Amino acid sequence: MTSKCHWCQNTFSPRLTGGSPQKFCNKDCKRMFEKSIRQWGYDAHAKHTDKITKLQSMHLLHANKDKS
Repeated sequence: MTSKCHWCQNTFSPRLTGGSPQKFCNKDCKRMFEKSIRQWGYDAHAKHTDKITKLQSMHLLHANKDKS
């Protein structure tokens, strides 16, 4: 079974040790995705294209989901 990396689009064989489904072929791709998504969020906030209350609401939804 192979998957496609969400960052670099290369195919890879996902780990077989369990846990969450693997989305990235290696730690570097995962780090680049995380760095880019953070920068995207900072830029959107700086340009006032997002609302901090929307972000807070999303965070609360995830926190409540994890408690269930």
